[in-house]
Amino acid sequence: MDHNLANNLPNLKWMHCLWAGVDRFTRSFSPSGPFPSYLLTRNGDFFCIQMAEYVFGYIIDKERHITEMKKLKEQSLWKRLPYRTLSELTLGIVGFGDIGKEIARVAKAFQMNVWALVKSFPKDDEQCQHVDEYRLSSDLPELLAASDYVVSILPSVPSTDGFFDGDILSHCSPKLTTFMNIGRGNVVKDETIIAALDRGWIGGAVLDVFSVEPLPEDSPLWTHPKVIVTPHIAGLCISGSKIAGDFVQNYDRFVKGETLPYTVDWDKGY
Repeated sequence: MDHNLANNLPNLKWMHCLWAGVDRFTRSFSPSGPFPSYLLTRNGDFFCIQMAEYVFGYIIDKERHITEMKKLKEQSLWKRLPYRTLSELTLGIVGFGDIGKEIARVAKAFQMNVWALVKSFPKDDEQCQHVDEYRLSSDLPELLAASDYVVSILPSVPSTDGFFDGDILSHCSPKLTTFMNIGRGNVVKDETIIAALDRGWIGGAVLDVFSVEPLPEDSPLWTHPKVIVTPHIAGLCISGSKIAGDFVQNYDRFVKGETLPYTVDWDKGY
């Protein structure tokens, strides 16, 4: 349903969004309100596995030179390339919700060192067993410097606009971190990525989301040799039966007056 239509239905009580991100709705209101009276829920854990697969597909491709090996095969070249095991590497996760926690779980299966950027430190009994180090948003430079890969899963809210712009990515230079964005494109401008690559701050970029989508044909990201571009597909797979099943469960809760999982907090925007 279009958000403008939803906002003009005075009797609307509850609406369910099929995406994990709901910025097309929350961005239609001023951050200071007033906000709608209806409940908005989202698909919270639905895309976790798909997006984790995306992240590790590209990490393994890069570390094990899978793309390069295909090119060598096409040239009939027998050439061994050195590689690192994932257990040697640190993964920094920026945006530690359900998707971030699933990525951390998979990372730990590979024995990676996992850092998570959070707004506030979780209590001891709420800490994720798959995280080695927590850092606050103010400690972003430290996380960037420590990470071989950084994956952004930040939502699109006013506080994340330009989150990685400016010279913050210069802190990636000690390890030539690979920057991955599977959250929302508002967190970094295309020119920021290009500048970080050309200045030797980051070693590569895997980008699934952009400030303008589709990515314009004249964007330099398309032709940069150290950039992988995908068309917002990290969480594309949708199972109709699971969507229907989750909705029915939520509907039963709604008619009983129970709390609905993944209810959007209008103040936070997610």
